[in-house]
Amino acid sequence: HRKAWHKNALQRKQEHIDIRLGDTISVGESTGEVSRIRIRATTIVTWDNYEMIIPNSVLLNEKLVNWSLSNPVIRVILSFHVKHGSDMNLIEKLLLQAAEENAFVVDKPESAAALIEYGDSALCYELRVFVTHVDQRLIVRNELNKQVNQLFAEHGIKIAPPKQLLTFENE
Repeated sequence: HRKAWHKNALQRKQEHIDIRLGDTISVGESTGEVSRIRIRATTIVTWDNYEMIIPNSVLLNEKLVNWSLSNPVIRVILSFHVKHGSDMNLIEKLLLQAAEENAFVVDKPESAAALIEYGDSALCYELRVFVTHVDQRLIVRNELNKQVNQLFAEHGIKIAPPKQLLTFENE
């Protein structure tokens, strides 16, 4: 009787975890796809392709992110640092063009490009795009970085090298 009560109590708690087989979740520093859900533990296959067994008590008590619970669309942010004096409107146009041309970037929510900081050594821009699944983040980052590099080169936009201050002292 006690075992049945424990099982029912755990099942009630698991209802609040909100994970399903195939969901992509993050717990602590680990992210992976849920491959098995048991009474005491849940198994995920990480992006490094190893199985990780997570006690359900950890899922209940730690920060849990379910990347695919209700809406799998997620944001990807890329940063670009260009030289002072660059055409700001052209930079925003080129960043948005790269986003529009990428097959993984969704139309809604819309992509955004903005000057985030007028830094000491660079104009700091961010390109914010949305993709349909967490697994596409790395692919999109790679493709967009290469596309932006090509577009900047075609239009004479230079990446800002970091400024370094050297101080020489006499002994």
